[in-house]
Amino acid sequence: MRRLLNLAFSAGLALLLSMAPTARAQELALGSDGELFSVLAGPYGELFGDGAVAADSPVLALDVSRPGEATERLLVPGTDDAFGDIEGSSALVYEDSSGTLFLVWESRRNVIHPLLNLISFDGTQWAEPLVIMSNVFALKGSPRLAITHDTYTVQEDESVGAAVEALHRAVLHLVWWEEGSAGTEVLYTPIVLDNGSYDEAPPVIFRLNDFVSQAGGSAPAMTEAFVRHPVLFPGLEHRSVMVGFTDALTGQFLTVEITVLPGELGLIADGVRETIDDSGYDFDPEGLTSFADLVRGNIIDIGRTLNQRNVSFMADDVRGNIIDIGRNWTHGLTPFADTIRGNIIDIGSNLFGGEFARLYDSDSYFISEISTPDASAPQTHSHFLSLRVVSQRPLMDTDQAPAAIFLSESGEQVLVAWEGDGRLLYRESTSAGWSDLRSLELGDRLDAESGYQILQERTRTR
Repeated sequence: MRRLLNLAFSAGLALLLSMAPTARAQELALGSDGELFSVLAGPYGELFGDGAVAADSPVLALDVSRPGEATERLLVPGTDDAFGDIEGSSALVYEDSSGTLFLVWESRRNVIHPLLNLISFDGTQWAEPLVIMSNVFALKGSPRLAITHDTYTVQEDESVGAAVEALHRAVLHLVWWEEGSAGTEVLYTPIVLDNGSYDEAPPVIFRLNDFVSQAGGSAPAMTEAFVRHPVLFPGLEHRSVMVGFTDALTGQFLTVEITVLPGELGLIADGVRETIDDSGYDFDPEGLTSFADLVRGNIIDIGRTLNQRNVSFMADDVRGNIIDIGRNWTHGLTPFADTIRGNIIDIGSNLFGGEFARLYDSDSYFISEISTPDASAPQTHSHFLSLRVVSQRPLMDTDQAPAAIFLSESGEQVLVAWEGDGRLLYRESTSAGWSDLRSLELGDRLDAESGYQILQERTRTR
C-alpha cells in the first residue's frame, strides 16, 4: 500500500459529443478547513491569460478559495498536453481523513479517443495525473463520484496485548455510462482507501445492467438522454450509496443500493483462513471439535468491536460448519480454509450490512470482494461490498430529456424533472408506476435552482 498518487483502474470515461467553447464552472467541493474547490473548463488564454500553453488550448482549472484569502487558480495537470485533448465534464469529491481532493474528468484525444483522467490534490501539490483507456473507441460519459466513510480497528500484530490501531476507510464510488456490444451500459467501480492509502490492484468493475430483471412487453418510448443520465446519491447507511439508471434494452429504471461491508468482515474472513491454513490440522476426527473451537475463538477475538450478538451467532455457525464439513473432507487444508472463508463472508454479509438481517433474493442481491490482501503488505486485507436492486419500474413514455433525476434515501422513490414553458415539470414514482405530470411555476418567487432543490428535498424524505 502507498499514498494515493497514481490510482489505476481498467475503466474509462469519455467526453460528450459537444463542448462549449468558453470557460464554465462545473463542480464544487468543500474542504475540511472551509476551502471551496471549483473546476472550470475553457481555453487556456481565457482562464490564465498569456503563458506557455496555446491560448486556444482547452484546459481545466481548479479554483481554491480559502477563507480570508484571494482565490488561487491552478492548472490541472494533464490538461495542458500537446495532444489537443478536448476537456469535458468533471466530478469532484473531498476525502477528509487524508485531506485529499479527487478529480475525475472526461476528455477526447485526437477527436476519436475517449479517455478518463483521474488525479488527486492534497492542498499543496498534485499527484501525477493518470490517463486510463478501456475501449478507446467506445463512447463513455457522465462520471458520477461519491465517497463513503467508516472506521474499524485492527491489531498491529498477533501478540498478546498488541496495540490496536483505528483505520479510517474511505471508498470512492464511480459510476458512468459506456457504449457496449448490447448498447449503452452503466458501469460502476469502487476504490478503497485505508488511512489515505490504497490497494494497487485494479478494482472490480460492475456492469449494473446485469441486475435488470427482464420485463415483458415493449420498452417505453424515451430519449437517449435517460440512458446516459445515471445518478449517484448517498444511501440510508453511512457506508452505502444509491445508483439510479435506465436500462437501454428494456426501458426499466432501476435503483441499486451499494453498501460497503464492515472492515472487520475482511479481517475475520482472512484471519480465519490463515488460522486454518497455518494450523497443520490433519482432519483427525478426535481433534475436530477442539479445532472448531479454536476457529470460533478467533472469530470472537477479531470481531470484538462489532455487535457481539451477531459475532457470536456467526462464530457458532462457522464452528458447526467446520465440524459438519470437516468430518468427510478429503480435499486438503487450503481448500477447506477457502470454503470456511466463503461461509464467513455469506453469513457476515447478512449480519453486518446495515439492513442485511433480512435475506434477499439471489437474483437481486450480490456480494463481491473488491480488494484482496497484498502479500508484500501484511497489514492489508480483503474488503467486500453488496449490491442490491431496491426498485425496478418501466420508465414513463416521454420525449423529454431529464434535467434532473432524484432518489429517496431508501432508493424506493424516484422523481424526474425538466424545464419547459416557464415551469419546472416533474413526475414522481408511484406504486402503480408514475404520477401524472406536475409542475412548479418559475418566476420572481421561485427560480429553477430553488425549484430543483425543493424537489430533491421532497424526494429524499419520501
